[in-house]
Amino acid sequence: MRSAAERLEVGCPDPAAVVARMLSARSCAASGAHRSFEVAMAPLLAWIRAGRRARATVLGPGIPPRLSRTWPPRAPPIRSRAGTPHMRVALAADHAGYALKERLRAYLGSRGHEVLDLGAHDATPSDYPDHAQAAGLAILDGRAERGILVCGSGVGAAVAANKIPGVRAGMCHDHYSAHQGVEHDAMNVLALGARVVGEALALEIADAFLAARFDGEERHAARLAKVRALEARFTGGTARGESTS
Repeated sequence: MRSAAERLEVGCPDPAAVVARMLSARSCAASGAHRSFEVAMAPLLAWIRAGRRARATVLGPGIPPRLSRTWPPRAPPIRSRAGTPHMRVALAADHAGYALKERLRAYLGSRGHEVLDLGAHDATPSDYPDHAQAAGLAILDGRAERGILVCGSGVGAAVAANKIPGVRAGMCHDHYSAHQGVEHDAMNVLALGARVVGEALALEIADAFLAARFDGEERHAARLAKVRALEARFTGGTARGESTS
């Protein structure tokens, strides 16, 4: 509970004083003395207004006092690539993702990334497993540090890429998942659905993915070790060229 001095300091009315004022006002109203009612209420109303001004000074303008500590929710900071080296990115797509892949290629190049374009090179029907394999092998061979795959929904590309030992692909259609998947799960391939996300959002997601780094926290490293153990158990070994960068 706040002390009386603390309540006055932040403009909170003292409960006893509020009760006294209200009882006096009710008494005046019951007797029909409307002018007396206004006189009795005036100091209380002035006190409430002063309290609001004091809270605005302490908490800042425009923030509801009851919600000031929890609202608005603090958004996670947008990751920046300032001061970090540009990445070698393997970029591939099937016919459904071709147009978005081309836009990503131009955009990532303008951001200073070295883009390895693995096709498709036109909108002729092609198969996403072939493009997933090309991007995955580029990472394992050290020709690329990360991969971005685009198909119609993003699902098929992610499924195919995850069949390659050492590839950790995630389908992300929001900013948070794109960087969290790298930071906590060491995701190294991003799968996008050209028929699901718009161009502007896809570019933002790609930025978040490439800016993020695996945080190396003990709990995340332990879970990643379990993922690798599962992979080794069912494939009979460890993938070549695997990295968590």
